[in-house]
Amino acid sequence: MGEEPPGYTIGIPEVYAEIRGLSTQLTAYINRQDLAMNSVQHNLREAQRDIEELRARLDAEQARRTTTNRQVALAILTSFALPILVWFLTTK
Repeated sequence: MGEEPPGYTIGIPEVYAEIRGLSTQLTAYINRQDLAMNSVQHNLREAQRDIEELRARLDAEQARRTTTNRQVALAILTSFALPILVWFLTTK
C-alpha cells in the first residue's frame, strides 16, 4: 500500500526550481529578441533616411536637368531665330 511507483519523482521545491530556471531562460530569450528587433528597427530607420535623401537628390537632379534642357532649347531656338530676324530686317 505504501509502495511508490517506479520512475523518477520530484517534489514541489524541484518543480519551483525548474519553473524559475525556465522563466530565466525565457526572459533571456525575450531580451535577445528585443535587442534583435531594436537593431532591425534601427536599420530600417537608417534605410528610410537614406531613401529620403536619395529622393531629395533625385528631385534636385531632375530640376537641374529640366532647367538645362530648357536653356538648351532656348539657345537652339535663338540660334535659328536670330538669323531669320536678321534676314527679315535686311531684306526690307
